[in-house]
Amino acid sequence: MVGVRGGSKFTIEECRKYAQHLQATGQGINNPGGYATTIHRTAEADMLIESFLRPAAPSPPSNVDISQCPDCHGTGFFYPKGVEGGVARCKHEQLRKEAE
Repeated sequence: MVGVRGGSKFTIEECRKYAQHLQATGQGINNPGGYATTIHRTAEADMLIESFLRPAAPSPPSNVDISQCPDCHGTGFFYPKGVEGGVARCKHEQLRKEAE
């Protein structure tokens, strides 16, 4: 019988590194080990982990510090309609409005 592999393309260690980053930056993760296990099993955060481990997004104008973005807190992604609504790439619109 051929098994179907479900789950993340990332190792549990990579998932844990991402989860610890979320906890350290105050993004609502209280149990990074548990969250890492969940995202490793479900692959629900693969796009976010990819962006975290291999950032390739074009850099915003130098006068904008994306770590201060109220939407994504510097991660480059946010949940515009809550976690259930899915993730989107952050364009830092709130931050850019504040900078103007």
